[in-house]
Amino acid sequence: MKKAITILIIVIVIMALTACSASKEKEKSIFERIQESSVALMESSDGVKVYVWNMKDLASLSSLQIEEAPLEPADKEEDWLYRITYSPKDKVSNSEEITVSFHRDYIQIGSEFYLAKQGVDYDDVLEWAKSKHEYLYNNIPSLFGASAPDEGGILLPESEFIT
Repeated sequence: MKKAITILIIVIVIMALTACSASKEKEKSIFERIQESSVALMESSDGVKVYVWNMKDLASLSSLQIEEAPLEPADKEEDWLYRITYSPKDKVSNSEEITVSFHRDYIQIGSEFYLAKQGVDYDDVLEWAKSKHEYLYNNIPSLFGASAPDEGGILLPESEFIT
């Protein structure tokens, strides 16, 4: 009888542990969280800002050939060339704001640093950021007065639209 009770207790403990581990959600990667963003703010270092609602335009960030790197950058955190803030707090409430800064030699995502993978020219990564910013900026239909996203998903910063 003691043996049966011991086996029953072991089975119950194993089932409980299995249920607990199955119920825990796998933590999403930074790129998965970026892809879930509904809006982003793209900026260039010269102060030009563009809000983007059509996230297809910026979702390809995860396809860049970059890898996390343990480094301490030589430049300052403010020395970015392009910056994308996914789910900016001024447009999206109750969400995680994720900032991606493109620097001269590396990318910073949050507090982590990324370099181009071996064999990949980092200039191509910067070109991606530059071309996205130029495309989005040049496709703004008007420099004044937009109050909701247009078909291209682009909106001027002056908008009060909150998601």
